[in-house]
Amino acid sequence: MTNQPKAGIFLVDDDADTLAMVECILRNRGYDTVTARDGEEALMHLTTQHFDLIISDVDMPRMDGLRLLELLRTNVITTPLIFITVNATPECEIKAKEYGAAEFISKPIRKQLLLEKVSSVLAAADA
Repeated sequence: MTNQPKAGIFLVDDDADTLAMVECILRNRGYDTVTARDGEEALMHLTTQHFDLIISDVDMPRMDGLRLLELLRTNVITTPLIFITVNATPECEIKAKEYGAAEFISKPIRKQLLLEKVSSVLAAADA
């Protein structure tokens, strides 16, 4: 049996508690994680590092998640992205899907749902 490296996941959220919780859940499952506190900081990482998945909040200071995703797609960075947000409006979900978001998770985040969505999006990306 071969030990395959776990996926690298980039987490972007301005809420320190949410960021720490999601990072803990994913690290406990063996994923490698890197974090950023807003879209601008995220862009700096994403221009120099490759990740298998991005999990980003929608509402953040300096640059929100929708603008981040729009800039990524404009620059042909096709890394799958899962949005997490406390303000899950239908309009926001529609815009996120238009920009190519893979999934949308409402806060508070449920551990099992998060892990299922991460696994599903990573499997689809590998297919």
